[in-house]
Amino acid sequence: MPTHEYTAQQALQLIMQKLSRVKELADAVQSAVDSGKDKDVQADETDERGKSTTREYRKTVPYTYGEAIGVALAALEAYFIVQSLCRNSCADNFARAAVGVPRSSPHRIEKGRKFEFDSQSVDTKKSVQIELRTATQLLPETFGLQITGEVFQLEEASPRDLQAEQENLARLQQLLNFNH
Repeated sequence: MPTHEYTAQQALQLIMQKLSRVKELADAVQSAVDSGKDKDVQADETDERGKSTTREYRKTVPYTYGEAIGVALAALEAYFIVQSLCRNSCADNFARAAVGVPRSSPHRIEKGRKFEFDSQSVDTKKSVQIELRTATQLLPETFGLQITGEVFQLEEASPRDLQAEQENLARLQQLLNFNH
């Protein structure tokens, strides 16, 4: 029996209330919780000749409050920890990559094309940017070209920050454990 002074439903409501301060995060967690789970269901049906058959199908049912807390914690882990690990992995991979240009014309396709690269660019931190919109885009409302420069700078998470997030999540999981 849980030793908490609150129910799983109250805990979930409090989590969602606290998350509402950051709309994007609250929406992501709420969407994960609302997705529900698939359940196999059997139904007896009778056709027009009176023959009875059993039909099996899947039905999406809501999570219990305890399960919903688990889903919410998994969504928070993905948001705060897994995304940070992915960003760090991306930065590490780019740091090991050499920056190079082809020796021949970039407009000709050649088998075994050689590249010249700056050997000092290997094992150095590089700026990683993600273009949110392509630089030149045809937009239906203008029927013309629009030049945008929207880019997202990918920042690494420090090991200290990542450790703090993992500790925070572990404390939250301990507070929300209804299985003891």
